Amino acid sequence: MPDDDPAAAHFDLWAIPGSKLLTADDTDLRLHVRAGNEVVGLLLSEALCDGDRFACAVSVGAKVQRAHAMLDLAFGLLRRPRVGTRASISRPSRSAIVHARALQALDGAVAGAPQREIANAVFGEARVAGNWTADSELRAQLRYLIQRGRALMEGQYRTLLD
Repeated sequence: MPDDDPAAAHFDLWAIPGSKLLTADDTDLRLHVRAGNEVVGLLLSEALCDGDRFACAVSVGAKVQRAHAMLDLAFGLLRRPRVGTRASISRPSRSAIVHARALQALDGAVAGAPQREIANAVFGEARVAGNWTADSELRAQLRYLIQRGRALMEGQYRTLLD
């Protein structure tokens, strides 16, 4: 297949569905991908770079289920549209936004920034200018975010891993 063939498969680590673990030792670069209930181990070439064309090979001794899982991953990549930008980017969940804001607010608090300055960074200057008072809902939200960030820092982040 020529390099400009739109049907050619190009390597994109982040396009591979499922959770991934990439490990390296002195001789090999291995990618372990959880595909459903299966964990598929892939041996990657040291020369493989993002966007490179790739091919897949399945060892003769591979169990049939694992071989199918690996080929499903490879063919899933072949079906993905390859364009300059991602075809679709999903919106982060509400809890992901809260966690990100909590960590951002915690960073400001640990750095000693005033709450209004932290609120400007988290919520935007226009929103703070219109809604910031001593007993406002926005100020209560910021206090909650700082408290949530401290709780995550003190070990509650482990609940996110379950």
